[in-house]
Amino acid sequence: MTNKILSLKKTAMVSALLLELTASAQAATIVVDEVNCTLADAIVAASSNMVTGGCVAGSDVDDDVIELPADTEIVLTTALPLIEKDSTLNVSSITINGNGATISRDAGATNFTVLSANLNRFTALNLNDLTVMGGHVNGSSNIGGGINHVGGILKLDRCIVSDNTGGAVYTYDADVTIEHSVIANNKGVANASSNAAGLTFKAGYEGYSLTVSDSTIASNNNYGTAEAGGVSITSEYAYAYSDALIENSTISNNSTENGGGGINAHGEGYFGSNVMLNLVGVTLVNNSTAIDGGGLFNDAAFVRIKQSLVAGNSAGNLVDEIANSGGGVVLNDYNLFGLDGNAGMFGVSPGPTDMIINESTLSAVLNPILSDNGGYTPTHSLVSGSPAIDFIPAASCLMVADQTGKGRPIDGDGDGTADCDVGAFEFSDVIFSNGFE
Repeated sequence: MTNKILSLKKTAMVSALLLELTASAQAATIVVDEVNCTLADAIVAASSNMVTGGCVAGSDVDDDVIELPADTEIVLTTALPLIEKDSTLNVSSITINGNGATISRDAGATNFTVLSANLNRFTALNLNDLTVMGGHVNGSSNIGGGINHVGGILKLDRCIVSDNTGGAVYTYDADVTIEHSVIANNKGVANASSNAAGLTFKAGYEGYSLTVSDSTIASNNNYGTAEAGGVSITSEYAYAYSDALIENSTISNNSTENGGGGINAHGEGYFGSNVMLNLVGVTLVNNSTAIDGGGLFNDAAFVRIKQSLVAGNSAGNLVDEIANSGGGVVLNDYNLFGLDGNAGMFGVSPGPTDMIINESTLSAVLNPILSDNGGYTPTHSLVSGSPAIDFIPAASCLMVADQTGKGRPIDGDGDGTADCDVGAFEFSDVIFSNGFE
């Protein structure tokens, strides 16, 4: 009996010790009020795991959470501290829950990026329900006026990155996920030499992945010799592999003076391309470039396009939709291309299941104005009679919902059979939900 009691006591002591250790290792929640605990102090506290100002210390494991005051604007007159993580383990993260807040650079302040991060390979920065705006970088390269993220993992959910100069989001050697977000109304620096005005995803070493879903990248304007108005996907070296997926998303009204008004994909591989890009259920429209590929310019990358709408883009060399230079582009999965019977392509041709649009104007296909059609992000709704409606047989549909959240397929043409629509939007006479403001 005595041995049994001692055993029970020992077990209880071990359990209590484990509970204490677990509690001490739990993530910290740092509540910003901009009085006792400022955002700048919160970033230092989470990065260094030390009490800073009026902010509690971060933890060296799990996920530290910075909570911003709801629906407020934090105006910066000086740059925030670099977001990093001093982790004794290799796995940790910092989450900033915006709760509808905006972080912006004061228009009269010196130039700086709003949020900058430098993380190790397995550390994540998660941004939720947050607006980042007004950043401005110096120099001739678009390295992210809104967000500059190097290393680790970056995740954006329900975020808006807008009105920044020097590019909205620049990522290097990082795995990136962007969901239900908007990157819009950003611009490159004058005489920019590289990177996009919207989103730049660049690999320098090893292999990295990008996923953009249910998001809108629009009205970003680039200058100089920099590639891409909307999105740039590239690897800096031949041994760095990039794997990118853009799905159920809208890329529209972006511009550049160089190649790829909407998207520029650039590979560097010795034995075939080291950059792979998949577009699935994408609406790529109304983008422009002064030279090559108004919608997409592909330079030695490998691109697959499925069930996407690529139309109404424009280029100075008249290759309005897709210019393929030294890479591979695979089509033939119920895509729609071009206008007025012209595919607008160079170096690639539509496949047997694809179709060239006969309508002469983009407005006969969709509403060219981005609008709140439900969901978290603005979209281009299809118009009645659009060739994109019910073009994809139900059995071939790759997406179960559209960018707004409506289920697919829907009988949009009234023939009694529900098939899927091409691009990010599924036509219906009923607005599904209201989320974007």
